[in-house]
Amino acid sequence: ADEVAAQEAPPPAAAPAAAVEGERLLVSGYNNGMVRVWTGWKQSKDTGCVEEVTAFKGAQSVPILGMHYIQRCRAIAMVSAKGGHHNAEQQLSLFSIDRLLYGERQCSRQLRQELVTVNHSFDVLHIQADVVAVGYQDGLLQLFAVDASAQRLLPSDPADRTGGRVVLLGTFEAHSGPVGSVRSSHDGARLLSLSSINESIAEWDVIKGVKMRNIDFSFQVHHCDYAGTDYAILVVSGSDIRRVQPADVRAILLK
Repeated sequence: ADEVAAQEAPPPAAAPAAAVEGERLLVSGYNNGMVRVWTGWKQSKDTGCVEEVTAFKGAQSVPILGMHYIQRCRAIAMVSAKGGHHNAEQQLSLFSIDRLLYGERQCSRQLRQELVTVNHSFDVLHIQADVVAVGYQDGLLQLFAVDASAQRLLPSDPADRTGGRVVLLGTFEAHSGPVGSVRSSHDGARLLSLSSINESIAEWDVIKGVKMRNIDFSFQVHHCDYAGTDYAILVVSGSDIRRVQPADVRAILLK
């Protein structure tokens, strides 16, 4: 399985399998495009057994690259690859939790032709929106707001054909090589993107849609992430961990 998401989800009114109150669902995507759903962790006196309740085609015989739980709209956002027997396009699809057992897709949005190398979801508290970040092999980074139909703080998106469910916030030139990793801050206001070949990190202001700074290193960076709530950055290289000071916002504004 590429990625697994487990969240609380009451069963639909007419579930195809026996369900219990207070049930949890385990959702998993696979390289052949299949999505499998299990029930488990039942609130009863016994331990509860994990039971598969449904399986369906989430993508047309292509790998599922990522699955993300979108809390505000109770949905699963799924990123799928391109190719396969049906020459499928890379897509970002939305499945409602309440209809997940039926395999019903709410909507899909076609992604760029360039290969997707990474995807990551996070909550941007300031605009009250869940965002999915998608990085590509050519170094571009795209941010999509999911289930944003009721949000008034988001930019208009003429290419949107999903009724506001998947809105493009922006496309950014992140790196000259493939985007290897994307990590968000505790409040979703900032984002880190890591180049997998150029030993560099870019830090982004998600609210303004601008790059705050580039951080170049003289060694290979294997992983990066925010440390705590002050926007300091931890950088991992082999067995070495280093701390990078938060960006000086005042200095950035003066530029």
